[in-house]
Amino acid sequence: MHAGIRYTIIKNAYYCKRCAHTIESTHRRDYKECPCGAVGIDGGLDSGATLSGNPADMETRCVYMATVNGQVQYLDEHTLQISAHPPATPATQ
Repeated sequence: MHAGIRYTIIKNAYYCKRCAHTIESTHRRDYKECPCGAVGIDGGLDSGATLSGNPADMETRCVYMATVNGQVQYLDEHTLQISAHPPATPATQ
């Protein structure tokens, strides 16, 4: 849950910066590894999904869905991180 809205992961995927491949785990016990072995992912859409590898070697390609005021919205993880830390507004004098 973020900002009072429940988000559901609908795509659990990561990009390997070393070999330029995207891997996706679609269900529980669905371990996938990129061709060079630097990034691994398991768990599909379960909340207990796991990653293996150096975080510097990967970028998220996860996609989340939420229903807000009756409308379905799709967000990537980067958008969620930005909205969690909105830019500071300048103080008025």
